[in-house]
Amino acid sequence: MSSGASWLPADVPDRTRLVTMPFGRVFVVDVGPAQGVKSVAPPLVLLHGLFVTHYAFHRLIPRLATERRVIALDLPGSGDSDHPNVEEADDYSFDWLAEAVVETTGALDVGHFDLVGHDYGGAVSVALAAAHPQRVRRLLLAAPLA
Repeated sequence: MSSGASWLPADVPDRTRLVTMPFGRVFVVDVGPAQGVKSVAPPLVLLHGLFVTHYAFHRLIPRLATERRVIALDLPGSGDSDHPNVEEADDYSFDWLAEAVVETTGALDVGHFDLVGHDYGGAVSVALAAAHPQRVRRLLLAAPLA
């Protein structure tokens, strides 16, 4: 399957799409070897910072997606994801966003993963790892908002 993203090599499988969740649609860049293809590492989930989107990782994703599945979300309320009602989304708290990521990765049939969080996504990553340690194999924080 060829890539729809101009920054992604054409030979990297691209399953990028909107995923419908109870709280709204989440834009998911889902690239690299498909589920079931032998990979040394579990999927890598990338969470962006405040006022940016998955595109913050556009130079990193192609380098990683040749060997492993890479998933970069636009967090709910950001980018191409839907913007749930603030009251229903617990004011977009770190804990609520962490649960939204857990639900979204579950919908993608991803059980456990390595997690990278930058800035605001770093705080969401910490909340996710604390609430669901069985889901996170490794946690990398880059300038986390704490």
